[in-house]
Amino acid sequence: MFPARRIAVLILVTTISAVGGDSPSSWGELVGNPELDKWIEVALAEAPSLDVLRGELRVAAAGSRTARAAGRPTLDARIDLREGRRRTPLTGNESQDLDLLSAGVDAVWELDVFGRIRSSVGAAEFAELAGEYMIHDRALSLAAEVAQRYLEGCCRAEEVAIREAAVSANEAISDYLAGRVAAGLERPEVREQADAARLLAERRAAEAREVLDMVEARWRYLVPDDAMSGIVPPRCALPGQLPELPDAEALHAYALNRPDVQAAHALWRGAEESTQAEARDRMPTLEAIATAEGDGPSPTEEPDEWVAWAGIRLSLPVLAPRIGAEQESRHAEEDVQSAHYNESVRLALLDIRERYVERIHAEQRWKAALEESTQLKASFESAERQFEQGLEPVTVPERARLRWLEADERRVRLHALTLRRHIALLRACGGVGLASSSAISQAR
Repeated sequence: MFPARRIAVLILVTTISAVGGDSPSSWGELVGNPELDKWIEVALAEAPSLDVLRGELRVAAAGSRTARAAGRPTLDARIDLREGRRRTPLTGNESQDLDLLSAGVDAVWELDVFGRIRSSVGAAEFAELAGEYMIHDRALSLAAEVAQRYLEGCCRAEEVAIREAAVSANEAISDYLAGRVAAGLERPEVREQADAARLLAERRAAEAREVLDMVEARWRYLVPDDAMSGIVPPRCALPGQLPELPDAEALHAYALNRPDVQAAHALWRGAEESTQAEARDRMPTLEAIATAEGDGPSPTEEPDEWVAWAGIRLSLPVLAPRIGAEQESRHAEEDVQSAHYNESVRLALLDIRERYVERIHAEQRWKAALEESTQLKASFESAERQFEQGLEPVTVPERARLRWLEADERRVRLHALTLRRHIALLRACGGVGLASSSAISQAR
C-alpha cells in the first residue's frame, strides 16, 4: 500500500475518535430501537447504487494492480518451428536443411530510479481510496435515510392514533348534542356544527392513514427483505429523550471528517501523483535487459548456435511533444481537483452550520410544544375529573381533550422533526459517533 494512503486513513480514524464525543454508537441507539441496525444492514445489502460503487471500486483496485505491475520484471519467450532448406555460398547451388527449432528469451526490468512508476502507483491507489470513501458516503446517506423514514413512520403512526382519538371525542360531543337537540335543549345548528367537526376529524384520520401507508410503502422499498420489513415503523414509538448535540467548536473537524471531503482530497492527491508521473516521463529511463536466443534443441547440446547477453539500457526522450501536452493536461486536472476539494470543504462547513441551526431551532419549537401539550393535558384531566363528579357535561372534557390532542399532535411532529434534524446533522458531520456502525462497515 502506498504510504500516503495509510497516513490518510490514519488521519480519518484519529479525527473520528477525536470528535466523536458521547454520541450514540449506532443508529438504533439514536432512535431507541436496536432493530433499526438490522434493517439498515438489509437496506445496504440490497441497494443498487452501492453495487455500482462497489463495481467501480473493483475497477480502481484493478488499476492499482496494473500500476504496480509496471515495476515488476517482464519475461518473453519465443519458439519457432521451421521446415525448409537454405543455400550456402560455399557449396554453390547445394542447399541444406534448416534447423527445426529456434528459441529465445528476453527479460526486461525497468529500474524506477526517478520514481515514475511509484508516482503512477500512488495515483492509482489514491483513486482506489477515493472509491472507498465514496462507498462510505453513500452508505452513510442510505443509513440516514432509513433512520429518517423510521422516525417518519413512528410520527405518522402516533398521528393516526391521535386523530382516531379526536374522532372518538367528536363522536361523543355529537351524540351528546344530538340528545339535547332531541330534548329541545339545543338548536339544530349546534348539532350540525358538531357533525361537521366530526366529519372533518374522520377525513383527517383517513388522510393520516393514507400518509402512513405511503410511508410504509417507501420503507418496504428501502428495506426489501420480507423477513426484516415485516416489522414496520407503525409498531414502534418515538424515543423519549433527544440526543446530545455535537461539539460546536469542532465544526471544522467534522467537515474534514466527511467521506465526500475525504474522497475529494484523495482525488486531488491522485491528480498530484499523476502530474508527477507525467513530469518524470521526461527523465531518462533505465532498464536492466537480459536476452538469449539460438537454434537447436538446447544451449548445452549445441552451444555454438546460442547467443546470450545482459546489460543496461538508458533511454532519454529528446523530442517528446506528446509528453509535454499530457503534462499540461495533468496540471490542469490537478488545479480542477484542488478547486473541487476546497469547494467541498466550504460546502461541508455550510451544510453542517445550516443543519446545526435547524437542529437547535427544531428543539426550541419542540420544547414549546411540549410545554403547551403538558398544560392542556392537565386542563383536560381536570375537566375529566369534574365530569366524573357530575359538575360538567361531557362536552367540556371532550373539547378539552380535542385541544390537548391538537397540541399533542404538534408536539409529536416537532419531536420527530427534531430527531430527523439531528440525523441530518450527524449525516452532515460525516456520521460523528456512528463511524463504528457495523452496517456501514460491512457496506464498505
